[in-house]
Amino acid sequence: LLSGTQTRDRTPPAAVPTGTATLSGRVVTTDADARPLSRVLVTLAGDDLPGGRALVTDADGAFVFERLPAGRFTVTGTKPAYLPGGYGVTRPGRSPIPVQLRAGESRAGVTFALTHGAAVSGTLHDANGEAASGIRVAALRVPLPGARPVLVVTTWATTDDRGVFRLYGLVPGDYYVSSMMASGSRVSDVTAFSTAQIDEALLALQRARRDAVTMLL
Repeated sequence: LLSGTQTRDRTPPAAVPTGTATLSGRVVTTDADARPLSRVLVTLAGDDLPGGRALVTDADGAFVFERLPAGRFTVTGTKPAYLPGGYGVTRPGRSPIPVQLRAGESRAGVTFALTHGAAVSGTLHDANGEAASGIRVAALRVPLPGARPVLVVTTWATTDDRGVFRLYGLVPGDYYVSSMMASGSRVSDVTAFSTAQIDEALLALQRARRDAVTMLL
């Protein structure tokens, strides 16, 4: 028998940069009354803060990052059913505006809003008219005119025992809703769109858009 002592990696973890600056703000809705949004995951990121920091807003939509080093940071937020946003973001999909912090500075009023995303819901049935449960349903974003003709899966959900699905957090635009078999599902007669069907659907949509422009002219 061999005996010995197990050697463990005693390399200390990398030090997390700290400082004396503080950054605070709130996350609200885009409604006219700007209601506070609780349980928003707020992330602070920057070159001077490797790994970043994250926290969740309280009932008043407030957040506070303390003991920050001096540097340039972005503040972003995410919440289910809402579109990602951040400080300085005026429209969904835009980049946040960095915040410059000095050593010892206490920056308040870093407030930004999140837009509630659109949602699509429905019920899926099989060929016999029965509820199709356990089926993965995806929302595929239709490309804008002139963009590469590729459908991109934006989000997906799985149907419940009633065959009901709900896709949320969608940005404004055109979508196709497609189904696919989920792993382990016993339903075998629900068919997803084929590549040829998707290509034909895109061509039909492009023709419809051209006809609409012609009518307006």
